[in-house]
Amino acid sequence: MPRVLIFKETLLPLSETFILAQMNALATFTPQFVGLERIRPSLPLIGEPLVLSGRPSRLASIRSKVYRRTGIAPIFHRKAKGRRPDLLHAHFASGGQSALPLARSLNVPLIVTLHGSDVTARKSKKGAYKRLGEEAAVFLCVSKFIRNRAIDAGFPQEKLLSHYIGVDCSQFIPADENHMSDVVLFVGRLVEKKGCEFLLRAMEYVQRVRPASELVIIGDGPLRPSLEAMAERLKVRCQFQGMQPSNVIRKALGEARVFCLPSVTAANGDSEGLPTVLAEAQAMGVPVVSTDHAGIPEIISHEVSGLLTPERDHKALSLALCRVLEDCELWRRFHLNASKQMRENFNLMTQTEKLERIYEDVLSGSAFSRVNRAVELSESLPDTEFAGEERAVL
Repeated sequence: MPRVLIFKETLLPLSETFILAQMNALATFTPQFVGLERIRPSLPLIGEPLVLSGRPSRLASIRSKVYRRTGIAPIFHRKAKGRRPDLLHAHFASGGQSALPLARSLNVPLIVTLHGSDVTARKSKKGAYKRLGEEAAVFLCVSKFIRNRAIDAGFPQEKLLSHYIGVDCSQFIPADENHMSDVVLFVGRLVEKKGCEFLLRAMEYVQRVRPASELVIIGDGPLRPSLEAMAERLKVRCQFQGMQPSNVIRKALGEARVFCLPSVTAANGDSEGLPTVLAEAQAMGVPVVSTDHAGIPEIISHEVSGLLTPERDHKALSLALCRVLEDCELWRRFHLNASKQMRENFNLMTQTEKLERIYEDVLSGSAFSRVNRAVELSESLPDTEFAGEERAVL
């Protein structure tokens, strides 16, 4: 089988299960991780990855920084050549930038997936990825929203293709629709764009009208101390559980009545791409209350599989949460529709088959015609409706 090297600068943060799941789903290409350094804690990887610097250390971090600036590492490149790869697939724009010297050394096509902050945050000037845009074969955007923002950031429009990663529906199975807990679940990094502070404000009202309701927060980040202080000040009953492995998250989803991710546009422009956890929740039939933000309307159909509220509007958020908690018929409708839509439009296996066809097109040299055809199709489809196979774009 042809071989693809999956490039990620740091291997592999606990929050990036979507990259590992996509790699493990490849069937017609043999994948191997390659990166600049291992980090701790990290996800368990199948097989030994090829890494510029071995064990996590201060020296490893220094070597990674030097490589990002120079692209010089003869031994690293020679070892990668020994794997005889046909393709190099990098994640995030910064990862694509770091992978360019390796792609040149290997003389193989480079594909880059753009996920979110790499093209939405204003820390990078327009044109910062000019060389990457010229040399990469194709850019895969995790949502149509990210594709549009990538165009704004200066990426070549003719190389941009929307491609949803999807969710493993064999792992995320619908929970019992009869369970009636009052648990509202949040899973995400505790950073500004995840909007957790607005969920805490909303829960102050929700718990007034539904005293038995409880908020569970899974995730960690720089805002955790301030959010814990806010919860105490507002007297919101909640559990901060920190980072948890995927099996714990699946268990928590199975016990939750509602999943809530009230994402917002951060002060620096940082926005969501398409949060995988929304697909995971819906695949398990957990109704989602979220915001009309970035790529989220591409995965949640308002009033069909969940509810969307305006960004930063905690009052609207609280009312939406109460609707789903109180209306059993609405909950059941969302439960059935969400699971059905994930299996029809965001199934990891189907989406990975499409990814492998993109790989094949790049290798055969027909990628550009396929990208242009897919873009024309995606732009002709409404953002808030599902249309079976075509709605997933690719």
